[in-house]
Amino acid sequence: MKKYPFIILSILTLFIYSCGGSDSVTEIDKILKATSDKMNKTMAPMFIDEETRWDSTIPLPNGKLMYLFTLPNYSKNELSDVEIEEVKQSMFLTIKNGWKTDPKHNWFRENKIVLKYKYRDKNGNHLFEFTFIAGQ
Repeated sequence: MKKYPFIILSILTLFIYSCGGSDSVTEIDKILKATSDKMNKTMAPMFIDEETRWDSTIPLPNGKLMYLFTLPNYSKNELSDVEIEEVKQSMFLTIKNGWKTDPKHNWFRENKIVLKYKYRDKNGNHLFEFTFIAGQ
């Protein structure tokens, strides 16, 4: 009896894809998924510096890519709102400038990929996030 919901869901999924539901996945989204999968498999997690660990990337629909980071030396309750905002602004400017100038990011700039960065504390609590379009 418990298999029926799974079978129904599978049939509905196949029906949606056969009716054109998969057309919403663009070539750019497929490239971002493949890139994200490769990065997660071969590079993540990785310490960027003593204060920052890159955990993974997640491809999102419509030409978006999310990076997840942890600040493993800090807990949200140890930081003031002002300190969190200062770290956020510093990270934002450094990362955005890199995307604007690094030749390795040409494809991302040409395709106006939306980049989302999420930062968590050592306990997994949300600290801050920011979003921008590569090259802008």
